[in-house]
Amino acid sequence: MKPEIMKKEFLLVGLETHIDFSKDFSKTLEDLRETLRQNLNQIPNTSAPVRMVGFWQPGGCYFTGVEVSEAAPVPKDLVVRALPESLFAKFREEKRGTVGGPGGYAYNQWLPESGFRVNEELPGDFEIFDDMEHCDEDDGCDILIPIRPNAVNQKQIRGVVPFPCDAESDSFFGALASALLPILGYSEETPYWCPPKAAFCIGCGGCGDKTTLQKHQLSVYHALLTATGTAFGFDYPEDDEVDCHSFADVEIGWRWPDAFIGYIMGLAGLTWKRITRDADQSEIYKAITASIDRGYPVLARLGGHGVFPGETAWQVVTGYKDGALCGLDANSLSETAVYSDGLFLLQNWQDSFIDAVIITGHQEKSVTYMDVLDRIIRTLSHPSHAKLENDIMAKLDAVTPENAEETAMMMCGITGVPIEARWHAAEAFCSMDNMISCLTEEQALKSRLSDLFFKKYIADHNDETHGVCWKIWGLLGVGPETGYWITPESAERLLNPETRNEIKRLFRIVFDNDRAVLAELTAVCKGGGGDPVPKKMIPNLPAHPMISNMAGQNYWLNGCMAYLMECLGESPDYDYWFFSGVTGDSFLQVYGKNPEQMVLCYSDIMTDTALKKAFDACGYGYAYDKITEGNREMLGKRIRESIDRNIPVIARVENTFRSFAVICGYDAERFYSIMGEETTPAAYSYSNLIFVGDKKEQPALAVAYKDAVLAVPALMTIQETEDYSFGEKAFIDWAESLEDGRYQKYPAESKLFHTHGDPSFTCWNMHGTYLCMLGTNLCAVDFLKKAYEFNTELTFIEQLLPIYEKQCGKGFMELIGMEGGFSLPPEAIRDSARMKPVSDAIKKAGSYCGDILKVFEQEISEPVSL
Repeated sequence: MKPEIMKKEFLLVGLETHIDFSKDFSKTLEDLRETLRQNLNQIPNTSAPVRMVGFWQPGGCYFTGVEVSEAAPVPKDLVVRALPESLFAKFREEKRGTVGGPGGYAYNQWLPESGFRVNEELPGDFEIFDDMEHCDEDDGCDILIPIRPNAVNQKQIRGVVPFPCDAESDSFFGALASALLPILGYSEETPYWCPPKAAFCIGCGGCGDKTTLQKHQLSVYHALLTATGTAFGFDYPEDDEVDCHSFADVEIGWRWPDAFIGYIMGLAGLTWKRITRDADQSEIYKAITASIDRGYPVLARLGGHGVFPGETAWQVVTGYKDGALCGLDANSLSETAVYSDGLFLLQNWQDSFIDAVIITGHQEKSVTYMDVLDRIIRTLSHPSHAKLENDIMAKLDAVTPENAEETAMMMCGITGVPIEARWHAAEAFCSMDNMISCLTEEQALKSRLSDLFFKKYIADHNDETHGVCWKIWGLLGVGPETGYWITPESAERLLNPETRNEIKRLFRIVFDNDRAVLAELTAVCKGGGGDPVPKKMIPNLPAHPMISNMAGQNYWLNGCMAYLMECLGESPDYDYWFFSGVTGDSFLQVYGKNPEQMVLCYSDIMTDTALKKAFDACGYGYAYDKITEGNREMLGKRIRESIDRNIPVIARVENTFRSFAVICGYDAERFYSIMGEETTPAAYSYSNLIFVGDKKEQPALAVAYKDAVLAVPALMTIQETEDYSFGEKAFIDWAESLEDGRYQKYPAESKLFHTHGDPSFTCWNMHGTYLCMLGTNLCAVDFLKKAYEFNTELTFIEQLLPIYEKQCGKGFMELIGMEGGFSLPPEAIRDSARMKPVSDAIKKAGSYCGDILKVFEQEISEPVSL
């Protein structure tokens, strides 16, 4: 049983008596409480809710009363008891005497192991009942035991370096760097490698008045920020005010997960544990003080305000004193703590404690040099970077007097991250003696990367990121004199087209420098440190296929669209299922009248219309180009330009099924694509290309879902053409093709029946593909449910759901069990009488189309056209 440790003071009004424990005193207690109840209306300022409070004191003295908010005259025979503030252990007791009292759990089991002792200034037990009536022995109540820390002692780890030591915007890494120094054995005597001098420090004065330990703290900060990949984003992982993060595996609300901290500890060669606010407060205090006693500072979140909103401020606990915690905090606890000699002293830390990271010992390092490079590559290749670059250019192209200030704020904020973070990265790789460089003995590799990071990020007069970002700030009129933030003049400056064009040019350099670093790191990882490999690939190739047939994802264009959105850094809401719905694929059965051509779905045969619906729904322009001899070279150049920006191109592949794929790389001779369930890029031939264009106004998801639903009647009533039929007519044509004898003219060994090269998939173009389409379209149910969540006024969706479940669920299951399902034998399809039951089942499934249209006719006054 773990109590809540709380701090409280009591102001009570009530009655007091002496209890003779040698006799039955139950009636004495009841009489005392009844007298209190009779006088209750005469007691002023009672605190809500009004609850019976009992206070058992040494020597048999018992007080019963109620809490009041302030003292005032009380009726005769009642007394006022003002009791001092104390810590309490609060238990829940269901039967009197089991927790409190001399023989109870609190005193005999919990207290001896708790790290607390009885508060001698307030001896006794408090019992707080739930109300004024239920106060018997078997009624539940809260038991409060007054306590104080077990020992009045203190300890302080001296010499821990305060943070930040320089431009250290992230309090987690700043606090961690300071905490790690004594744990890793750094002291003022530890030699410090000076990157600018490429030698160990000789005290030349170039670092100003920094002590050696302060230089080491900054060096550790450089390494931690860099090795985690944080130095290569355009925001910080804990910043919830961005639209999306520029890191892999980081979502809004990210708060230093155990895997992230575990990676850092693997880099540092340390063992650790995390303790959260859910733990018993006495256990928390015991763990923290034990670490301090060992000489290990503790990284903790004790509340306070940080650079970013939310629970994002970190502190370093370096000592304790009589139950309070003290340490370093970058002034984040200024509203709750007192300060002395640069250290905070936080008395009521239990009220704001969030979690703590406690180092428990040393271990062999588990992170390698290549692990660090791979993590950096994952950040630099994150699709949000390409999206951000496009967004910056679009914002600067659309500046007006009304949005100039907002745009200036955006440009200033974005610049503030790489101007600092890339400097940390360059300093980390330019050092030959830090947490990263010690991971490898390959001096040539370290020199190669040191030169790369120096030139691209901090070398003066070299279009380096650090200097370029200062120029962007300069164009905005931002600098130390403005607190590194915009002024009213910044908006005016952005209204100048020349200024905007120059800022665009400079931002391109920032992203080009990142791309150059990414290319070199990728070459190192793929080529083992030798010359770069000749093939250019989008770094963020998926660990997942474009589609999953087993998950019912059978429409390839929709998988390609989802991957394109992923590379653009768009919301995960734009997934396969979203595009399958908005294109109309999930809602429409189609039929092809030429059995030599496989028909996959609506977007397969009506690609122009489906593409417009897809890109309109996600808010992007696009170009759909047919490849000819006249434009092949020009389109090839466009593909390479897109890949260079880490944006794939969707292509129609010239194969048996005319499938869709994403082009994700190229070399001097060919392009490479991922198709279907593949994850390894391969070379194909293409007939058509789809290029994503500029981002437009993005409709709300609710609007996109609603528009897709309201367009269903127009889809289902598309007039048949010479080659295709749609909706219920598609079911009828499919059914009639199986019973009118048209396939009798083909021999059983005809290639027409064996298009897949797989004996388990026969007669696919005539039957299997349409059966697959029917079952796949059961996903319309989930799309409709989501549309209803977004648009609760579309109540008719409740009528549609069971119809689609009957058509695409039960209808499919009935057909899959007839004549081999997907493996329909050629001898069966050539036998009209044998196929008659299958044909009837198809027509039955198709008949539900009329039911669907009837619901729309009754509920929608103005149908939406395609």
